[in-house]
Order: sequence, then C-alpha cells, then structure tokens
Amino acid sequence: GTRGHVHQAPAGANGDVILPLTVMSEDGVSGTFSLNAELTPEQVTAYNAGEFYLNFHTEMNGGGELRGQIVPGM
Repeated sequence: GTRGHVHQAPAGANGDVILPLTVMSEDGVSGTFSLNAELTPEQVTAYNAGEFYLNFHTEMNGGGELRGQIVPGM
C-alpha cells in the first residue's frame, strides 16, 4: 500500500477521511502504518458506534485496495 486513512462512516457506506495514517515502507510493497491522534468527543461517539473504517490505497487502486471496518472492544 502507498497510502492509508481512517474514514468515518458506518459499514457499507463511504465517508470522509478524518485521519491520515503514516506509511513506513522501504520498498513500496511491504511496511507498516501508524497513527497517533486525539479524537473529538463527537469522533469518540462515532468510534464507539463502529463508524470508523480503514482504507488502504495502492498505485493500481487509488480509490482503495482494502477496506476494514474498525470494531471497538475487539
């Protein structure tokens, strides 16, 4: 992956990017993503309701290669 973001929307819906992930890759094929952020009270409520998802992008699929809904408490 070349980019990754946290979006806000319930499962099955698309939402805006709310947090960018930091990408660390030596070769553009493998690597790690990290995030350090403070959430607003509204974002905490949305997170607890399961309304955040990760979206990873690649050069071939700029709109998103992989999506995963974040499930709190797992």
